[in-house]
Amino acid sequence: MADCVGARSARCDPFSMTAHLFDPLRLGSLALANRIVIAPMCQYSAVDGTPGDWHLIHLGHLALSGAGLMILEATAVSAEGRITAGDLGLYDDANEAGLARVLGRSARSRRSRSRCRSRTPAARARAARRGTAVRK
Repeated sequence: MADCVGARSARCDPFSMTAHLFDPLRLGSLALANRIVIAPMCQYSAVDGTPGDWHLIHLGHLALSGAGLMILEATAVSAEGRITAGDLGLYDDANEAGLARVLGRSARSRRSRSRCRSRTPAARARAARRGTAVRK
């Protein structure tokens, strides 16, 4: 910024700088709505590797946050590969069914949040900059 003192170009105008945190991002074939990423957090609350209601509530809540990407905690592919007895697993049918339940509901929560998110003041401001209208 010190180089821009007294300069009158868009490149140096502090009011023309925009953060890209809420801009879409493409990583290969993965398209993200924004650049916010929720890091993996081990919960150590699985039973025999299967996620339960705690995971449903925890991940569902995070899905509603509006982050572009949520990374699931470490998931073992064998019971012997778990770090603790409470780690998630994906080594039997019960694990697969439990993860399908939790992730399916989290994805549905996320889709409903996406529909609501377009009505925020920030979304309206982005749409105004692009020249497209967003309903209130």
